[in-house]
Amino acid sequence: MRILLCVFTIVFLGGCVFLQKQPMVYYTNDKVNSIVKGLNYKQNGEYKKAFDLFLRQANNQNDLAMYELGLLYLSGKGTQKDFAQAMYYFTKAAEYENTTAMIAAGQMHEFGLGVKTDTKKALKFYEFASKYGDKTADFYIASLFLDSGDEENAKIYYQKACQNGVKNACDMIGM
Repeated sequence: MRILLCVFTIVFLGGCVFLQKQPMVYYTNDKVNSIVKGLNYKQNGEYKKAFDLFLRQANNQNDLAMYELGLLYLSGKGTQKDFAQAMYYFTKAAEYENTTAMIAAGQMHEFGLGVKTDTKKALKFYEFASKYGDKTADFYIASLFLDSGDEENAKIYYQKACQNGVKNACDMIGM
């Protein structure tokens, strides 16, 4: 069940903010315009165009493009499915303090997607995401503790996540 939730979270919720139909906003910054254009390509099912655009932007050190490339490699949309490339781009984006990419890399390690399952590495990515302000990171940390049988630490991190507004964490506090 958690593996399906993980894949759903990465593939669907990881980009859900950008999938809502809203009026197109253009900024003067070329990198931001390219990301918005790429997200529109994705929304319209033009994954190859999105992939090509994100690849160009990733080569210019754009962490949002790196994260989006990771999602495309993970799902196999616009390119061949390649977990190693997904991990590469999530990790590169994480180097630029992209917390969503940190969570995605952590989930890949936690569930062994393209890498050997390694909850210690997953925890490191989640801890960095928490350190850099990701409100959901403590939920993932709590889940790792719960899965390892450490209910005491799980409750502590579920409480932190609940205080950050993560409703699922609030539901888990009573366990």
